[in-house]
Amino acid sequence: MMGPGLTREFVEGVAGRVLGREELPTAEPGARLRSELARELMPLDAKALARVGWDPERSEAVLYGHGLVPVLRASLDGAKARAALERAAARAKITIDAREQDGVPYVILPPYGEQKLSVVIAFHATQVTAAITLEPEQIIIQLVSLEPAATSLATSYGKKPRDPGAPTSAWLFAAVEPARIAERLRAGDLALLTRKPDFTPACTASLADFVAELPPITNEVWREGDVVSMSYTLAMTPVVANVVADNPGIRWVADPEPDVQLATSLRAGKVLGFFEAMWSKQQQVRAACGDEVETDFGLPAALAPLDHVTGLVIAGDVKGDAIHLGARLDVDEVAPLWTWIGEQFGTGSLPEMPENEINSLGKVNGLELALGHRPTTILGSHGAHDRVIQLSKGEGMVTLPRTLLRCHVGRDVMRKIRSGEISFFGIKPRPVHGDVYDSGMDIDVSLYGELLVARTTGTAVLATK
Repeated sequence: MMGPGLTREFVEGVAGRVLGREELPTAEPGARLRSELARELMPLDAKALARVGWDPERSEAVLYGHGLVPVLRASLDGAKARAALERAAARAKITIDAREQDGVPYVILPPYGEQKLSVVIAFHATQVTAAITLEPEQIIIQLVSLEPAATSLATSYGKKPRDPGAPTSAWLFAAVEPARIAERLRAGDLALLTRKPDFTPACTASLADFVAELPPITNEVWREGDVVSMSYTLAMTPVVANVVADNPGIRWVADPEPDVQLATSLRAGKVLGFFEAMWSKQQQVRAACGDEVETDFGLPAALAPLDHVTGLVIAGDVKGDAIHLGARLDVDEVAPLWTWIGEQFGTGSLPEMPENEINSLGKVNGLELALGHRPTTILGSHGAHDRVIQLSKGEGMVTLPRTLLRCHVGRDVMRKIRSGEISFFGIKPRPVHGDVYDSGMDIDVSLYGELLVARTTGTAVLATK
């Protein structure tokens, strides 16, 4: 069984919840309880995890929905977990509402402060289950049900689209089934999560129709030695299938030397077909629900010109200060894309052309763009142009027929991204700290029959070692 793969970043996040002794008396009850629960887990090493019932070599967890209610089920020592909660509550000076159902002890933690949902936790001998809901009594039967100890939780709840490359038992397995969520929305389960009176029947029906169009998705995290992998797997729906249909796969240089290497290939009726389909559904929800429901992805308006791209091939790498990025595009109408490129990178990055000539540009196959050593111009970089030609011919490369996108990010670049030294289009990532993927990271997006799998893999220095 996989270990938890905890990183120093996660440890520091938990430690940040621990209040000082002088802060506890004036803190609100919820903050006091969260603080003392975090204190129980510190320093998040193997000994601390064992104290609360988690076995780094055998325990696992799954996250799923019972209707609309999120449920966490973890295989660990229920008696130790319950004792840890009771110790934390005693230090926080909070009385726990302890009950029993079918011989299984459980507790209800009421909403604290501005919270509206209660937390329900049931303690089996070999499992702990928890849920967040407005109506604890309606979920407790699900929480006291027990999976056989001999059965892997990921296997039991893995009857969903799964990454073919993931092991049978992942440390964490989470699944979202939009069709079932839509069904429960229509059945009125929204009342388990909110008491808003604004959700009229028309609003609820429109929201259910919107959710039903989304693809089923699973998230898995696992560890093999020091290698930590995380994947998202989407089951193909018609709008997703349209985006990735008839793809030739990519060509990739094995064992890349560059600090960053990227390659992708995509052919579709509409590159943003998925968002285009969702856009009309969003408008229906907005009309039925008003501003009470926010469903706007914010992507279609900003990236609408990319809908004119019906196919693309990108290859590029970064080594030190040298940047080579090239693209070959199939475009059904050049003018909107031309304008968009000028807005994103500056009109100086494009050749000067009269507006009437730009507007006369129609369908173009094999439009080549390149970003050179000093990224001030988009067209005409010899090195990037050669890289595109190399990719199109497959010179010195291996063909990956299933793969839509592959990216390798080296160790030094990964550290700079996480420290905030590197920005993307003027946006700096929030600086974070920790060890995860310090040795670099690989990203792979591939097709496996009816499954679209996005996977990240990297070596992590584990806090539990």
